[in-house]
Amino acid sequence: MEEIYNDEAMQWESMVIPGFRFYPTEEELVGFYLMKRVEGGHQLNFDLIIPTLDLYQYDPWELQGLATDARERQWFFFVPRDTKKFPRPSRLTKSGYWKATGSDRAVRNEQLQCIGVKKILVFYKGRAPFGQRMEWIMNEYRLPELSSSLPKNNVDMVLCRIYRKSASQKSMEERIKPDRVENEKLVVSVGHEYHTVNGTSYQ
Repeated sequence: MEEIYNDEAMQWESMVIPGFRFYPTEEELVGFYLMKRVEGGHQLNFDLIIPTLDLYQYDPWELQGLATDARERQWFFFVPRDTKKFPRPSRLTKSGYWKATGSDRAVRNEQLQCIGVKKILVFYKGRAPFGQRMEWIMNEYRLPELSSSLPKNNVDMVLCRIYRKSASQKSMEERIKPDRVENEKLVVSVGHEYHTVNGTSYQ
């Protein structure tokens, strides 16, 4: 089995598919990746897709090289958390700290059932209360406390998405722009505007 995983890792690292991007929805992140990772026993080697990392040993600008695909503008990590020894996890890093902002939000499936909880954190450089707010954002996803998927050994697992706010917004804006299609253009003629769509003009 280890040899199979090694082969899969080599294939994943060498796989560069034009246009391929890992952009799961929040429902997919929690309902599939996080839940299956916590339950264990799944044949899929999740570390090939989302690596497991002690996130707070690193500053956010160091995480790109540790992600599965460093080309992306957002990076995903499974982060183990020992809730028995540390009921409230320390989010200090070498150069700063992550601070929660706003209240936790429910992640719901198509049936509007709560399948997870989302916490938003912002990175501050320096030490509290004099830290300088940076552009780094973390979305931390965890399973509900009453979930049957929670482990009985008190070693919890959360899934974190890290990105820079400015870079993420720019990337998303680029992705929602429609592709430039030659026959979808605005024609201005004699003071009137015409929209040409699929070869047909409309005033």
